[in-house]
Amino acid sequence: MRYLRSELIVDAKRSQSLVDEYFEEHDPELKGDRQSQRQATAMVVEIFETIRSYHIPVIILDRDESMESICRIFETINSTGKKLTTFDLAVARYFPEPDLHDLWERAKEDHPSLSPSQYDVDGERVLQVISAKQSVRNDRYPQITRSGLLSLDKALVGRDWASAAQELADAYHWAEKRGLTPRFSSNTAMMVPLAVFLASIDDAWRHENPDSTVLIERWYYSSILQPGARQASNYRIAESVSSLFRYASSKESLKLDIPRIDSKRLAVLTSRDSRYRAILAFIHWRMGRDIWSGEILDGDVEDHHLFPRSRAKHNASLQNVIDSIGNRIVVSKSTNRRLRDRLPSDYLGEIVSRQSEQGQIATFRALCNDACIDLPDDVSDVSEYFSLENAPLRIQERNERIAARIQAFVGTSTAAEDDDED
Repeated sequence: MRYLRSELIVDAKRSQSLVDEYFEEHDPELKGDRQSQRQATAMVVEIFETIRSYHIPVIILDRDESMESICRIFETINSTGKKLTTFDLAVARYFPEPDLHDLWERAKEDHPSLSPSQYDVDGERVLQVISAKQSVRNDRYPQITRSGLLSLDKALVGRDWASAAQELADAYHWAEKRGLTPRFSSNTAMMVPLAVFLASIDDAWRHENPDSTVLIERWYYSSILQPGARQASNYRIAESVSSLFRYASSKESLKLDIPRIDSKRLAVLTSRDSRYRAILAFIHWRMGRDIWSGEILDGDVEDHHLFPRSRAKHNASLQNVIDSIGNRIVVSKSTNRRLRDRLPSDYLGEIVSRQSEQGQIATFRALCNDACIDLPDDVSDVSEYFSLENAPLRIQERNERIAARIQAFVGTSTAAEDDDED
């Protein structure tokens, strides 16, 4: 348990002499064993030599270097491992006070909707809410870019963090009441302008603006149904914050960027497209009763293939449309397990038989209509109507009905033809 002062290691001759002295005179286990003493000395000297010759990379910055440049260098240095997010940089930028890592961990505990197990969200969204609120309070354009977030006042971040996290969670709760689930999550970026807007209005404002609820719902779905909406740019977020805040301040009416939805788009939309999940959320909200039980869809829901995927293996016409939105219905988890690979000609026929006995065909027809499922005029034909041979036609018809339902809700689009998202 002898110690050697670290600065002595830099002096090779001096440290060699001290190591030799230690093993020759002070190590009781090696005393008199010259070979073991030499081996022990060589091992320690080799370690010291490694320390003396170790190359430490250093980047020297001018004192007046901008924070954005510093963060870019920091990100580049760390790019060989996991890519640093804006929030990673912010944690380093503001440490130790406030400790954003600790604040974010507590926010996720207090608000389960902010947990990674629920939605793809990180602490950057909270910082964006803080920055956006500060900007609109000062009548400035929202500064939610990376450089803007890393230039926030530390005191402001520490003071507003808890309320901003609560407001972000409130935005998720608002969206969840309108169809959002972790399974049907499409564009979390729009939670930022929604959070700022909801925090800026109160019951008195809602009373003076009775049409605001439907208008904001239309704004929300119009936003998440835009092409390329999976990762909304900071510009789009800032524009939305500004537009919604001006509306909340009664400075101007809210203009919607209405998407163009038609059956042709729905037919080719893939599950990788954020609009696919947004439409499933809309179906969950607006067509929200379970096809089997008739119960309101709430809590743990899943999407189910109306015509099962397993039946498309040897059916070329069905393979092309099997994953189309028109072939997906939202059901409870228990119903999804119950139906499994059954054909709709089978289980819809069973439901029709059951409802006919109870005199509830009109009720079931209304439920199917809500889900954009068209029943034949004569329900006794339901098995033939939903046969495997008729599957492509039924899916196409349902695409048309879903597209019409969405377009009727968000309004008429006058936008130019838009490109599909990968």
